[in-house]
Amino acid sequence: MNIVEHLMRGRAIIADGSAWTQGAMARDMSGDSIYDLQSICTHGMTFCAIGAMVKAEGRVHWKENASRLFLPAEQLLNKIAREFYGMPMASVNDQLGHTAVLNIFDEAIERTLDEEFDALEIEELAAV
Repeated sequence: MNIVEHLMRGRAIIADGSAWTQGAMARDMSGDSIYDLQSICTHGMTFCAIGAMVKAEGRVHWKENASRLFLPAEQLLNKIAREFYGMPMASVNDQLGHTAVLNIFDEAIERTLDEEFDALEIEELAAV
């Protein structure tokens, strides 16, 4: 998996608004908040933008891929959220809603598909 695939998986998880949540990284079947990374992957039913990225990574691969895929993807989402709305992704998720979140994912995917987005830019994002 590469960064664009990771972003696409994260977006797909919350594309249907019924799988998206606010105010928590994820929620279980009872609607209770989940913040533990492994529990997000195993018990999460609805996800915020960042929770969806955790779920997309999957708990089995979390430790080996976190810095390689999740962190640069999260930084890119935050960068775009600040460019578009002047706030980090978590705030966009909780204050501006589902459509704004999907807009940021779409822009991030578009940028990572762009030929100019290369490994150097991913390394720069991971270093932030």
